[in-house]
Amino acid sequence: LTTINYPMSWSKASSWGGILSGTRVRTITVPEGVTVIPQYAFKDCSNLVTVNLPGSLTVVSAYAFSGCTELERIATLESVVSIGNNAFLNCQSLKEAVLKNCTGIGADAFSGCGNMEKIWINPEVTSIGSGAFKNCGSLVIHGEAGSYAETYANANNIEFSTDAFDAETLSTVRGKVCVKGTGSGIKDVTISVFDMVTGKDAGTYVSDVDGEYSFEAVVGH
Repeated sequence: LTTINYPMSWSKASSWGGILSGTRVRTITVPEGVTVIPQYAFKDCSNLVTVNLPGSLTVVSAYAFSGCTELERIATLESVVSIGNNAFLNCQSLKEAVLKNCTGIGADAFSGCGNMEKIWINPEVTSIGSGAFKNCGSLVIHGEAGSYAETYANANNIEFSTDAFDAETLSTVRGKVCVKGTGSGIKDVTISVFDMVTGKDAGTYVSDVDGEYSFEAVVGH
């Protein structure tokens, strides 16, 4: 199992917290309407590369993505109001994040994200927990001048910038495997995708009964 389309039956935190923890899933799509990613939801999913989050999401709970060492992209955190303690702890491949409606970032929330280059923190954030960006040696915090984000960055010797940026956006790439000359679809064909930008395997997908397949890909800033 490498791809999961998150069912709405999992929308209540108490019903599925930790159910996918430690699995080998690579791509997760969370549908519109879900508001909370519960504690430990995807903890230690070490093969997870891409998470597609809905605009309805407001809370990423403690340890939700902790230990997802291959996680590179999160689309999108812009609607999130609260990020729990250790939510993205040791997500070593995560490179950026954009917060636009957040009010609080928990302790060690992004600690150990060693390849994280930038994060936009909106001016409504008034609380950033201890060690939130510990061991993020390449990080530049972006935000508005005079904001709490700037105060926090200065107090913790983290580079600060007022330059705004947008999160990477994803687009659905679709294709079909078919018999030459007839157009008839061929099912159960494995399609391997390689990311030329990162130089990494971007996932493996299987054609459906009609020979069709789809996956999410970055289309730029």
